Amino acid sequence: DATSEDIRKAYYSCMKECHPDLIGDDSGATNFCMFVNEVYEVLSDPEQRMVYDEINGYALTSKNPFLSVTCTKDRVFVDEVSCIGCKNCVNTAPCTFAIEEEHGRARVVSQSGDASLSQIAIESCPVDCIHWVSAPQLALLEDEMRRVERVSVGVMLSGMGYQSADVFATASTRWEKKQAKARVLSLQFVQMS
Repeated sequence: DATSEDIRKAYYSCMKECHPDLIGDDSGATNFCMFVNEVYEVLSDPEQRMVYDEINGYALTSKNPFLSVTCTKDRVFVDEVSCIGCKNCVNTAPCTFAIEEEHGRARVVSQSGDASLSQIAIESCPVDCIHWVSAPQLALLEDEMRRVERVSVGVMLSGMGYQSADVFATASTRWEKKQAKARVLSLQFVQMS
């Protein structure tokens, strides 16, 4: 619900905190500055912001991507929480999948790999951790994966690791909460008018 002016002011405020010309060479600040630029690029462009709001449930016209059947499921997603690091997908479709070093789980490294090889990897996955999803679903699932605590596959398989909830259900619930908040804010705005 921020105005263009609110977004511009927030952007310049963040830039004062992280711009390398103002604070010197700090790789963390430089990375944050690049992130802020990307965010500002999306939020300052009305079309990109509308798409962002639709996907993330901030627009009243949004439909939950997990309940919608209109979007094509043409993206690959690995539920890294349930992945056991078997490397089957990496061996089947090496242009699409790789094993992350830190936790030993599969991860999608390219959406432009051979779709038929990705399908074979999905069908032969021993734990069903690879899925076809739509672009809006992928954006929400990747956001949810950033929130999930991860442990190494070895710790998880030994039974000592934390097993989190279904990432699809959690992402869908988070989307629904954002949509409910958007409705409340819209009603408040209408009542104030």
